[in-house]
Amino acid sequence: MRSAAGLHVDPLELYRRLRQYNPAPYAALVRCGAGLTVCSSSPERFLRIGRGGKVQSRPIKGTRRRGGCAEEDESIKV
Repeated sequence: MRSAAGLHVDPLELYRRLRQYNPAPYAALVRCGAGLTVCSSSPERFLRIGRGGKVQSRPIKGTRRRGGCAEEDESIKV
């Protein structure tokens, strides 16, 4: 797997190490197919996958809404 940071890592190994160093209650490894894997570790629920495969994501407390375009995103940065 190639990460957004350009690193080549094994998703399962990344998840195992993440759980070892940060055993958060809402950790997950989701293999979506087509080379896409989501690895998450959080004290709050980030993703929920229902029985029918419906995925729901929720912003983590303290996050801000995005703007409608890149310029608006830039203007609302803290």
